[in-house]
Amino acid sequence: MNYFIRSSLGLLLSLSAQADFSTVTHCLQQNSNQLSAYRSTAIAVVDKYQTKIFTFGSARENQIFEIGSITKTFTANLLAQEIIAGNLRLSEPIPGAYQKPNGLIRYQHLVTHTAGLVNVFHDYKSSNPRTPWDGLDIPLFKYFYNRTPLQSRPGENFSYSNIGFGLLGTILSERAGQPYDKLVQQRIFAPLGMKDSYFEVPRSEAHRFPQGNINGAAWPYWNLYNTGISAAGGIRSTIKDMAIYTRAQLSPENTVLARAIQATQAPLYQKDKDAVGMSWLIGPQKGLVWHNGSTFGFNSMLAISSVHKVGIVLLTDTSIYKTSPGGEQIKDKSYENIVYTCLK
Repeated sequence: MNYFIRSSLGLLLSLSAQADFSTVTHCLQQNSNQLSAYRSTAIAVVDKYQTKIFTFGSARENQIFEIGSITKTFTANLLAQEIIAGNLRLSEPIPGAYQKPNGLIRYQHLVTHTAGLVNVFHDYKSSNPRTPWDGLDIPLFKYFYNRTPLQSRPGENFSYSNIGFGLLGTILSERAGQPYDKLVQQRIFAPLGMKDSYFEVPRSEAHRFPQGNINGAAWPYWNLYNTGISAAGGIRSTIKDMAIYTRAQLSPENTVLARAIQATQAPLYQKDKDAVGMSWLIGPQKGLVWHNGSTFGFNSMLAISSVHKVGIVLLTDTSIYKTSPGGEQIKDKSYENIVYTCLK
């Protein structure tokens, strides 16, 4: 009798999950017209067992995209692995060489954007005016970090910071004695089976990596490989690999990184209607965990719903700006809105 009840319950849960998966995929198809102005968009819907990939415009399943700030969730995972291994504590102060006057910065502050650090170095002049970070190698990153004061005391306020995650990646790299990209390759890409993700796209694969575009104009890549900002936004990947990553976030118990993934999604700081985990944003919809990404010409969105037990990742090589009546340039965020709509 008990076996029958358990089997019946399992079947009902499975059917419910299939219904949610079907509902979400149908929603994406119904709303795909929102993406008609985007040159190339790839979307993957995943649940615990299945994946459905959609391509729109000129997108291909093997196309490589810049994923931008979703990279921060990989950096957070590296930190979580170190904590689980007992090598450091989340509450531990970062090394003294990177401390600032008027406040003690801890790892928790860096990974939740509450360290009081700026988002960008305002006095850094990129070697390419069309991209913000060109030429910012690690020694230069440290130079500008050392001369940039805190905006607020650590722990007081949420203030999104690419600099904070660049610093976190730099510290983790120095602790391990390996470049940041090698850590991600060895500790995340390889264990999850992500075989088509890069920091520096090989020349042999360049034909799969078209430039991003802004309002129809081609735009230079963000070449963050081996820079101080790589840990904040340097990964390039395909929709198939990002579907693997999304399923790992949705069902971490099926991966070798289960404890680290679960740790990154635990709320650590309350921000308005959202909570902040280790890089992940939690809410405002019940059970929603998400992160987006943007470089000039590329945009991305990854969200998982514990309510629907479904995840969505969207990658596009297009940015669209529209002029408001007041003359302000406003970014079109249809690529995010469609994800939120379908995971309500």
